Amino acid sequence: MKTVLYVALVATLLVWLPLSAATAQQAAPVAPSAAIEADGPDYRALSAEVPTDPDRAFNAGLAAAHEDDIGAALLYLERARAYAPLDREIRDTVTLVRREAGSRRADLWSSDRLTQGQPAALYWWHFFRSLPLMLVVYILLGASIMSVSLVVVRTRLRRGGRRDAATVFAVVGVLVCINAVIWIVASQRVASRIEPAVIVASNPTYRDAPDGLASSRRGPEVYTGALVLIRESRPGWLRIELADGDRVWVAEDTAQRVLAE
Repeated sequence: MKTVLYVALVATLLVWLPLSAATAQQAAPVAPSAAIEADGPDYRALSAEVPTDPDRAFNAGLAAAHEDDIGAALLYLERARAYAPLDREIRDTVTLVRREAGSRRADLWSSDRLTQGQPAALYWWHFFRSLPLMLVVYILLGASIMSVSLVVVRTRLRRGGRRDAATVFAVVGVLVCINAVIWIVASQRVASRIEPAVIVASNPTYRDAPDGLASSRRGPEVYTGALVLIRESRPGWLRIELADGDRVWVAEDTAQRVLAE
């Protein structure tokens, strides 16, 4: 019995410690909006130096919002959110700026029916990015240790009831390991297949084909600050998926990728 308790304690520590460390790291304080001044540092240039730094991307987003560049603001803020998905201040700021983008869109297309939200695949993308990979690895490690320990305990127990209980716990541990492996594989596949982007053009248009001769159109689903998915790319063109599921072609500079390459 003591062995089982010791194993459970070790497994709990293996799971809790990386989670608390990841939360503390991603909840690091960032510069408040009041610190963004017109004559301050060029936050966009600083973010370009280290594009994977969420603090620099967050400050660049605040600077762009201060300049009333909603498209660039949401691009940098979504990038900061992607690299620090557990930071509440970043999430709240994204919500506020996206609300402003939605308000401007509603004013521009007041007579049209507007689709809200984002492409469905992005919900999974955000979910897997908010689940630290190292946490899954530690869960897998802890479950493996627990499973092996319970199997050892089972062999030492002679009473039938206790032996059966230990077997059940060992089987559960093995299933947890299998599920953890599935989550790791699924998260990697999602990360490689989904490519989010933000429309940054101030007056975006779209076409039905990647051809300058194709008719150019405007619509309420293609607006500044919209979060879309890149489904295909050709020289000078991107095929994007919109919130309503439609796929259209836009010029390459109309949308920029959330994740820095």
